[in-house]
Amino acid sequence: GTIRWQENADSEKRVRIGVHLINVKQDVSIWSKTYDTVITEVFSVQSDIAENVTKQMGIKLNVIERKKVWERYTTNQQAYDFYLQGRKFSGLHGGFGPLRDFQLSAEMHEKAIALDSNFSTAFAALSLAYSMQWDRGNHIDSIKVRALAMVQKVLELKPDWKYGGLVLARYYYHCEDNPQKALEVLNETYRDNLDDLNYLSQSQIFLRQIGNWDEAYKRKQIVLERYPNNIYNMFDQGQNCLYLRKYEEAEMLFDKVIEMQPDFSNVYWRKLRLYINWMGDIDKARDVIYQSYGKVDSTQWQSTLNMYDMWEGNYESSMAEIKSYADDSLAYYLNAGHLYHRMRKPDIMQAYFDSALVHAESYLKNNPDIPKPHYRIGLIYAGLGRKDEAIKEGKKAIELAPYEKDAWNNFAYLDYLLQIYIILDEKEKALKQLEQMLTIQYDFSLPHVLIDPDYTPMLDYPGFDKIVDKYGNKYAKALWQKHLSKAN
Repeated sequence: GTIRWQENADSEKRVRIGVHLINVKQDVSIWSKTYDTVITEVFSVQSDIAENVTKQMGIKLNVIERKKVWERYTTNQQAYDFYLQGRKFSGLHGGFGPLRDFQLSAEMHEKAIALDSNFSTAFAALSLAYSMQWDRGNHIDSIKVRALAMVQKVLELKPDWKYGGLVLARYYYHCEDNPQKALEVLNETYRDNLDDLNYLSQSQIFLRQIGNWDEAYKRKQIVLERYPNNIYNMFDQGQNCLYLRKYEEAEMLFDKVIEMQPDFSNVYWRKLRLYINWMGDIDKARDVIYQSYGKVDSTQWQSTLNMYDMWEGNYESSMAEIKSYADDSLAYYLNAGHLYHRMRKPDIMQAYFDSALVHAESYLKNNPDIPKPHYRIGLIYAGLGRKDEAIKEGKKAIELAPYEKDAWNNFAYLDYLLQIYIILDEKEKALKQLEQMLTIQYDFSLPHVLIDPDYTPMLDYPGFDKIVDKYGNKYAKALWQKHLSKAN
């Protein structure tokens, strides 16, 4: 189609829209129409196009669907323009964008509702923009309050609108950190239409958060089958495959995303994680980074490349990176201490951990109800040989983010407890912890363990070979044989 704009001498804005529906296989025009109208009638034009195209494609709309086609979001053209701009900002990075995207989105939607106080769709979009700001770390109480107030306004304006229930579920998920409640709200909202695509796409996100990756995969597969060329569906299902250790399927999906949208940076992050956990292949992970050059911001990879250098025994770049934490004393001393643990220099490690302790105690005192200060001080206690306190703090971090409530982050805290056991040389506890982690659905596996120096001490623990036999794929077993050859 084509669109041409014109403003007359009397400031009347007009638009001419030419629309053509074409059968591309036969190169035949099925339907065409030209609309010449004032801008205020664009809503009617949109609906007319939608109905005619649908009819010409042989799709029959029922009464509810036809009503939806002709429904007006707002009668205020300027409010609708602001709404569209808000949608643009929130979708800049496929919904995976940074805080600024959602701040700009909220600004536009606020302008829209200022012009039309009954614009329910803009209120819904504004609530989502606030919820996503909270999710991206903008933890100002007024943000959460407004996220809830906006969705309550939506439900007041349109109490039977299913999308309003979805937005409320998103509020519980992002702002209240309660995926179970979010899932309950969503299930109740869509109880009479559980095959709705919005329901399937959203519920699988909540299911992942509570650790039900199998059901999340099944629901996303239905969505992907209906929309097979949507890159965000491909990417999301690729993530599900990664956590379910369906590595070949994940690779295929990630490759398709890169082929279709090579500047989508998140897919490169996931693909390099794929090769580390599937094959333990640092070179293939590096190749993913090199593949992204010229397509995404290459500066984002430096920390990852430094980490791979460190895994291969080059610690200089890691030390240079740690020095960049100079403004954050706790992060500096903690990371330096952990680096010297990897280098098997316990005396230097203890000196840095001793310096980190004062800062960690203050951080814990000010933030007793979140996991991060607990696992940090747990690692420090381990480095200083304070065994019981270290284990207690490591377990406390896990308790504050239980798997059934926060499966995404819980695994990281299990990993930190494993690091505490390794530093303390608690061999049996470390092996038991590792085995537990290998039974959980997550993007973590034995090939990663076999190439990462954080876990290297475990390779010589009695019983590690049995874990390789039980949980290792062919790549893990090959890496294990390589380790044994070097040891001999």
